[in-house]
Amino acid sequence: MNHAQLAGIFSKHTMKQLLKFLNKPSGAVIAVGAVILLAALLIAALIEHLPRTILRDGHTARMLFEFAGPALLVILVSPALLFLVFRPMRTRLAELGGLHNKIEQAHREWLSALDSVDDPIFLHDKDFRILRCNKAYQRCAGVAYHKLLGKPYHEVFPKSHAPLPGALHAPEKNEAEEVVVDGRIYRSRNSTIKDAQGTYLYSVHILEDVTETRRAREALRENEEQFALAFAATNLAWFDLNIKSGEIRVSPEYPGMLGFDPATFQTSLRNWIDNIHPDDRDAVLKSVNVCLSSNKPVATEYRRRTQSGEWLWMYSSGKVVEWDDAQKPARMAGIHMNIAERKQAESDLHLTAAAFESHESMMITDANGVIVRVNRAFTENTGYTADEIVGQTPRVLKSGRHNAEFYRTMWETIVRTGRWRGEVWDKRKSGEIYPGLLTISAVKGSDGGVTHYIGSHIDITERKAHR
Repeated sequence: MNHAQLAGIFSKHTMKQLLKFLNKPSGAVIAVGAVILLAALLIAALIEHLPRTILRDGHTARMLFEFAGPALLVILVSPALLFLVFRPMRTRLAELGGLHNKIEQAHREWLSALDSVDDPIFLHDKDFRILRCNKAYQRCAGVAYHKLLGKPYHEVFPKSHAPLPGALHAPEKNEAEEVVVDGRIYRSRNSTIKDAQGTYLYSVHILEDVTETRRAREALRENEEQFALAFAATNLAWFDLNIKSGEIRVSPEYPGMLGFDPATFQTSLRNWIDNIHPDDRDAVLKSVNVCLSSNKPVATEYRRRTQSGEWLWMYSSGKVVEWDDAQKPARMAGIHMNIAERKQAESDLHLTAAAFESHESMMITDANGVIVRVNRAFTENTGYTADEIVGQTPRVLKSGRHNAEFYRTMWETIVRTGRWRGEVWDKRKSGEIYPGLLTISAVKGSDGGVTHYIGSHIDITERKAHR
């Protein structure tokens, strides 16, 4: 092989084809093998023939040229070819090694993430056999990891005669269903993983322990029901005021007190103030300001306009329960109470008290006839003060002019009709006996039993004298 032939082999076009060939792993291996084999053959031939040829015919120059030239060319070209062959291979191997490390790192991180979740998570194939699971699932199953793999999950945890319906019938919908295991409530969710072509790969199954959440929700529901019953029974309603925005949230009982539909009722701080009776408004606003400045509970009574335009007596008590970053009041909570009945009772009591303190002598006893209260007219008429008479019975007033049959008939009438009216002779503290017109009325409680007796007595001495 002469120099011209060698140059032709390594032409520009041939070099491009050779490099393209060498970029392939298989081509690189073949090229390396060929180069090494060619170098070995040429060097072996040189070693074998050169000494013998020199001794035989003396043509040293010719043999050196013919054998040393190609050998030298191989020696010079081989490192370059080896560099061209192994450089892309080394780069590719380095890239593959780095990619492999990244995959391994991602895999470890993924497993760590699974294990950090407190809820049981496992992967299963289309036959529901476990492919992988986290530590929480292992704890719940009570089985070692290597013994779990390959087993149908419904034979391990949660145990059942078949896979859960959601996973069995429609796993692609990712619908949640609940399952109870040893008193614990789990929300089961099954997600299907597919490749780019839509081929099923595996399913990810998550069992979220919702036991405590369910218990807390149930306890909250029971508390809300109890509060609702208590509020309804006591004419109470709660309110929650956002002090900055003026927005007020109220319980359904509040609009019900005022005659509004709870479903459509809306209110605010401005609306509440505008519907307070003008005579009560200043006092109410003063109470609110005291509450905001003192951070103490404050209560006030006022009249509030109802849906029909009437005025309803209300009792409101509130307290600041939240402050902003500047430590200014941001939220107030409290109760509203319908006190219309109490106010009516107080009014009736005032009227009764006014009537009780009239010019007629009046006495109140308990169900056993023991005196519990007398008015000023009684003291003026009989001479007995309240301190002297309270705790005794009306017998101290007996004059002795009426026999037992008189009193028996009186009490039979009171028991039968609840009332008796007639003339009696009584005795004052001084011993003076005088005539009077006595009225006795029985007061009954909600159960129909007598709680008190009220007696009114009018001195008719002058009337008797004119007859």
